[in-house]
Amino acid sequence: MLCGCCVPEQFENRPERRYFSTLHYLALTCDEAVLRKRMVEGRKVTDPAWIKSSLDFNRWLRENGGTTNPPIQLVDTTERTPEQATQIAHQWILRCLEEEQHS
Repeated sequence: MLCGCCVPEQFENRPERRYFSTLHYLALTCDEAVLRKRMVEGRKVTDPAWIKSSLDFNRWLRENGGTTNPPIQLVDTTERTPEQATQIAHQWILRCLEEEQHS
């Protein structure tokens, strides 16, 4: 598992991609106002450029994530606690692993 901010084309087109049978992509997103609040109040981010970049990427994911190749599985965390979001991501990883074992 690799955590970060990326889109499938950043990995799918790399020569090293051939070493992996399948890559799965998951994005945790939320409403922009909620993301801004979490960044400023929760993570204490004060850099306006970082905030804008994060909001822009969040918006892009929400609008385009399902159309990438392969598609990015989106999870809206707006109304979820960090623990709930973690549990959803954990279950998603387990499902992906199970799918790989049965293919």
